[in-house]
Amino acid sequence: MFNNIENFDEEVKYLQNYHHQVRDECTLTSLVPEIELFRNMRHFTIKQWDAYNISTGALDIDSHNNNNDDDDGGGDHPKKRKTHSPRSYHYKIGEYKSSTYYTKFLSDHVIKAPGGLTVAVREQTQRLSRNPKSTFRAWFRMPLYKVEMLSARFIDEGWVGLSHHCRTVEKLTIRTELLVLGALAILGGTVHSFRQLPTVTNICATEHNKFFLLFIGKLYEIRDQYIYNPQDENALKATMSRYDEVGLPGAMGSMDVVHVKWSRCPAGDFNRAKGKESYPSLAFQCISDFDRRICSVFGPQFGARNDKHIVKMCTGVKSIREDWYNSVTWSYFDEDGNIQQDVGGYLIGE
Repeated sequence: MFNNIENFDEEVKYLQNYHHQVRDECTLTSLVPEIELFRNMRHFTIKQWDAYNISTGALDIDSHNNNNDDDDGGGDHPKKRKTHSPRSYHYKIGEYKSSTYYTKFLSDHVIKAPGGLTVAVREQTQRLSRNPKSTFRAWFRMPLYKVEMLSARFIDEGWVGLSHHCRTVEKLTIRTELLVLGALAILGGTVHSFRQLPTVTNICATEHNKFFLLFIGKLYEIRDQYIYNPQDENALKATMSRYDEVGLPGAMGSMDVVHVKWSRCPAGDFNRAKGKESYPSLAFQCISDFDRRICSVFGPQFGARNDKHIVKMCTGVKSIREDWYNSVTWSYFDEDGNIQQDVGGYLIGE
């Protein structure tokens, strides 16, 4: 083939031209519809296999093109979307500001308060919720300012954030406060099911359930920031002074064992968990001060155990008995009216 070629450069040029010519022929051959379909035989539809002749290798291209619309995903046409059954219920994202909790406790709407003053609903709730006998405390067991603190912390820590249905900070704040109120209502026992909460918050029960688990987990992680005994002598004297005002000098707290119902108690632990109640329970040794602030929680223990047995193991009671609390002095009047002094604080029990 190269007998008449004398120059090396001409030989290289000839080979390059020959290469391009072969490549072009292969490209034209690959564009033939029959060959293109033959390459994709594994993607053939039933109608394409019916049109394919095994003995001749021929395929009725016209019938294939005419029936493209009836194929189940063959060719270059996109697949048809499947038809789904309609939803069994209508779901719509509710407006938070139209919920009952918001209009009754959190709204900025101005109303007339007793005495002729005009205040916002939130301001009135903040004032009234400091009363332990208020409606807000009956529902959620804590004042509104603490609810606002918890909501702000959840947002600042990034535990809750903006979403597709909550795109502004104002909406996120309201939504978080409603979720916190829902969690407190469940914990306080005023609401017994997550399915009851959408009526008063306009937030679905699934979101309340998810947030409740997040709420419990995060508060457990930061429990040491809220549950602790007096940290120094000044804090202890301030606590003891509250008991001294009611005729209990030297007292620094009250303690009792609280039994919580164990709804899903395993069968193997039923007898150990069933104590004085008619149902299995878990016991927690709790210490609180005069203002009802929880200072220590020890547990859980099986409900069948006696309170005296649990107190012996309680770490909070042990720290008061053995740490620096046993060296604090306090004064009292004896039976003759003389001032006497004693050392070491004590807890009030049953």
